[in-house]
Order: sequence, then structure tokens, then C-alpha cells
Amino acid sequence: MARKKPRTPLHKSFIYAVNGMILAAREEWHIWMIGLGFIPVGIAAWLLELSAVEIAILVVAVWQVVIFELINSAIERLTDKVSPEYNKVAGQIKDISSASVFLSLVLCIGIFLIITIPALIKVLN
Repeated sequence: MARKKPRTPLHKSFIYAVNGMILAAREEWHIWMIGLGFIPVGIAAWLLELSAVEIAILVVAVWQVVIFELINSAIERLTDKVSPEYNKVAGQIKDISSASVFLSLVLCIGIFLIITIPALIKVLN
């Protein structure tokens, strides 16, 4: 019977997660580009006087894109490590992973428009 690996203490798991976020912030420029998505959310919240719930929904929408990008970056790094030479299936895996980021971005933009267009119409009237 195989020996079980000891559980990682919670504080070490937290440290690993923070290290991952720092690494992504340093080496993945897409994270910064997506992070810029918080700027229009902040501007819309201020100018359109959005409710706390609307702001929360927009913040979650932007964060879900960041999360998908983190997962995509990890998949791409792992794929590059496992298959350093060109491999059709590895390319397909990376393409599918990138598609998840794209779809989460489309969702984020849709949510942004659904919330801000009625608020903008209200402000202009």
C-alpha cells in the first residue's frame, strides 16, 4: 500500500497561492491587461452611480476573467513543459484553454453592457 502524502498546512497553501499570483503578475502581461478592466468598472461605478450589487457583479465579472487567465497560463506552461517540441494535440489544448479566457471576456463585456447601458440611459434622461 502506498504511503499517503502528508497534508500541506493551510498557511503554506496560502503562501503558495500568493507566490503564484506574484509570479503571474511578473511574467504574464495578459494579467495586467485584464486588470485594466477594473478601470472602466470604477469609472462606470462613479459616473453612473451604480448600486453596490451592480458594482459587485461587475467586479466578479472582471475577476472571473483573471481567474480563467491564470488557469490558461498554468495550462500553457504545463503543455510547454510536457511537449517542448511542436505537437498538434498540445497546440489544440492551448487553443481550447485560450478559448475559455475569450469566452469569459465576452461574458464580462456582456455583463458590463447589461448593467451600464440602462444606467447610462437613466443618467442621460
